[in-house]
Amino acid sequence: MTKRVISAAALLSLSTAVQAAEPRPAWVDIGPDQASPITAFAGAPDGTLYVAAGNSVYRSADGGLHWDMRSPLPSDVRVLAVDRTQPTTVWALHSTVNWFVSRSTDGGETWIPGGPFIQPVHSLAVSGDAAVLYAGGSVFEVHYGFSTCFVTTFTAAYRSSDQGSSWAVDAVGPVRTAGSYLPCPAVPQSPPIDLLAFDLFDSTLVYGAVPGALMRRSAATGWSAIPVPGCLVTSIAPSPVLPGHALAGLQSGSSTSSCSLLLETTDAGQTFVPVPSPLPPGSDATAKGLAFDPADPNVRYVAVVVYSSPGGPTGQLVFQTSDGGRSWRSLDWDADRPVQQLAVAGDGRILYTVSDRRIFARELRPTRGEPRTLPFRP
Repeated sequence: MTKRVISAAALLSLSTAVQAAEPRPAWVDIGPDQASPITAFAGAPDGTLYVAAGNSVYRSADGGLHWDMRSPLPSDVRVLAVDRTQPTTVWALHSTVNWFVSRSTDGGETWIPGGPFIQPVHSLAVSGDAAVLYAGGSVFEVHYGFSTCFVTTFTAAYRSSDQGSSWAVDAVGPVRTAGSYLPCPAVPQSPPIDLLAFDLFDSTLVYGAVPGALMRRSAATGWSAIPVPGCLVTSIAPSPVLPGHALAGLQSGSSTSSCSLLLETTDAGQTFVPVPSPLPPGSDATAKGLAFDPADPNVRYVAVVVYSSPGGPTGQLVFQTSDGGRSWRSLDWDADRPVQQLAVAGDGRILYTVSDRRIFARELRPTRGEPRTLPFRP
């Protein structure tokens, strides 16, 4: 195990210099020190952070001040999911050649493989109480007879109620079948579930996304779709404050597109309505990351990649709203630095931004006379 530590002297001197020269919060590179691109990130309310870079996993138990390299995994990690109530428990989704989920109950020191899946899996989420996990993908099966061929395909959600040791499959979308004499009929594979997120107050309420639709699962209705024709959903964030509230980020397209950059549900996913965008009308952009303040439901954050914008900036941008989306302000992110994901610390004082190879942090609520919470780097 390797460990990265920032010296106390460097922290104190830089903290003093920053407070004296720049009272406004600034983005700070907090590591970890790894050469490979970041492939997954997850955080817990207590400040525990996990980062995957290929098959390597790094853990910080103090919001990014110190990082430990944990035991390496057998293959690259696509998604990390952490138990919010027991942050030493974490799951890693592997989806390269073989698709399976690894689980650790000691903060990544040891890993237990689960699954495996015989079909590609793209997404993973754990409920707020860690009682249920869902993994999302699609199924494509071919069955041969003596001179015949039958094809079955459907969008699939895999459910586990034993911490990921075993999984049961749900057919989320319509099951399409076709049969013929050889050769096999040309049947396109059903779209996979690319994103999954649990409502943090209801372990039976799950949000998901496939191309052209938002998905919802409830105990009463099972899986259902909310069409967003021609639109690609790129991020989902449930509220940590209000049950049944969530944001969805989309690729908004050009002025001829009907896709909104941001959608919001306040009725547990039964409907989604547009949220005012931080960008000028007609902007071509993608909402890459979303986050809620853990105390104030009107404070939200969005990371956007802007490809073109009439009269506005382009590049990678991060915005904050304090009034539920009616107005937005830029948080001065470097427009040339990629953004993959956003997260807010459990006390609401730090915003984390996941870039391609580094994690950056910005103090949101600095208080004069109190020790700064950010792990400053020299």
